[in-house]
Amino acid sequence: MAFFLNACSSYHYGSRSFPEVVRLSRENNFLLSKYNSSYAPILTSFRPGDSNTLHIYIEGDGLAWRTKYEPSFDPTPADPIALKLAILDASSATTIYLGRPGQYFKAPQRSIWDWTHRRFSKETIDLYSHFLDDLRLEYPQSKIVLLGYSGGATLALLLAASRSDISKVITFAGLLDPEKWIEINGYSPLEGSLNPTKFHQELDSTSQIHFVGENDTVVTSPVIKSYQSSFHTTAPVVIQKVSGVTHWHGWESFWEGINSSIWNGKMHSKTIEDMKEGAITE
Repeated sequence: MAFFLNACSSYHYGSRSFPEVVRLSRENNFLLSKYNSSYAPILTSFRPGDSNTLHIYIEGDGLAWRTKYEPSFDPTPADPIALKLAILDASSATTIYLGRPGQYFKAPQRSIWDWTHRRFSKETIDLYSHFLDDLRLEYPQSKIVLLGYSGGATLALLLAASRSDISKVITFAGLLDPEKWIEINGYSPLEGSLNPTKFHQELDSTSQIHFVGENDTVVTSPVIKSYQSSFHTTAPVVIQKVSGVTHWHGWESFWEGINSSIWNGKMHSKTIEDMKEGAITE
């Protein structure tokens, strides 16, 4: 912990929310660490719990772009929303927060392309998969649940599509179909990135819950519906709109109030068939 505190005061890259991550981790019994790989280091924060279940929260894209036309040289998020959601996890599971490549730590071998156009690249998926492989050495029989916020949701789905040991994926304001999102907004294609909709067969039997903010103007209903339409109507996919929530605000209070019901199996589920005909419903 002393290393991270010293790093905050002496090293400006990543400092946009680094002190907040240190404080939140310390106050909520999470242990900070850095996972090193040949691709890029990622920040992790870990709260020990039941070794039979791992809940892994993946951060959003952060500040990947400073403006619509100008990429950021430091994509560290201003608000570590995925960490705050992890802290609110009311289960007894071992809970782990994962940052994204380029966030918090500068990786000399990486460029702005890796957190802009290539943010969902195969190399990034492989990085997280290697992390899970290493976790498996310590937790060989654990059930793994992946939870992703915004672009972290995209990575959670791609990671689940590439593995056979993911029991559930839960997302918040998830960028579920990046290509549709680009088409709607007129953005440049994410060259080098993968799209979860292209892996619908691999994901067709994966249990999924996608929470969509009612007032989200970043990831809108057409993006969610495009992802939804790629699955068979019998797929175990739940899409639920959350009242009063935007892309950035309201997720913490929502998650605090509902996640214990999910872990206890008491949440009322809607299948994709329930929402087939109309708008995404509550």
